[in-house]
Amino acid sequence: MHHALTLFAVAEVERSAAFYDAAFGWPRQVDVPVYVEYGLPDGSRVGLYQRDALGGIVGRPPEVVGAGGLASAELYLHVDNPTSAVARLIVAGATLLSPLGPRGWGDEAAYFRSPDGHILVVARPLGSESAEAVARRWMTAWQGADPAVLRTIHAPDFVDHDAAGRPADTAGFEAGVRALYRAFPDFHATLDDLLVHRRADGSARVTLRWNARATHRGRFLGVDATGRTVEVHGVELLAIEGGRVRARWGHWDGLGLLAQLTAR
Repeated sequence: MHHALTLFAVAEVERSAAFYDAAFGWPRQVDVPVYVEYGLPDGSRVGLYQRDALGGIVGRPPEVVGAGGLASAELYLHVDNPTSAVARLIVAGATLLSPLGPRGWGDEAAYFRSPDGHILVVARPLGSESAEAVARRWMTAWQGADPAVLRTIHAPDFVDHDAAGRPADTAGFEAGVRALYRAFPDFHATLDDLLVHRRADGSARVTLRWNARATHRGRFLGVDATGRTVEVHGVELLAIEGGRVRARWGHWDGLGLLAQLTAR
């Protein structure tokens, strides 16, 4: 015996299929007016059946899920990059029920409601992503300044040990990033070095050395916009545990930047 097909009853097949296309990008293997079937990478399948048409086969239509309600069914998917999967589901129109985080059974998982009320879960075994990969995702995420993505990478108890007067949690870190991009909208950092130190308890410390170029378009360090292109260098130290960033220490050349902004 093996699992072959997961079937969901839906109100409007094409509307539901448009959501699944956007959320997952699986190829359609069957595409007829009352039924769409997807082929998943592991060989299993997911089908969307028009509720009334399915009722003609099983004897009566399945129960309708009320507005905001949840069906008694769950599709639990292991994915390579849950942060990306979470972002894609949000864009596709899924409703977040429980954010990405560690679960007691050994996965990190995020729970969503589909437009038809079905529970969708994207997950990955904890510790399956390397510390280097987590650090690289973190560098990309804070430059994108997307709070939804950052909060899936930061642990709930994340501490910024160099918060520069802001709150030392994720919200404070996000505020710092927003202030940076208000002053330097085209800020982009490139990694020069990345070093991983693995610890006996399974956690890791990752050091990142970066450089960036940006155009000064807003007030920063007490200096109004100059329109100058500046270069900045910095070093980050991340504490990574269970695939999440637990803490950050960061230093950048603020004096060098100030000298560039105020040079005559």
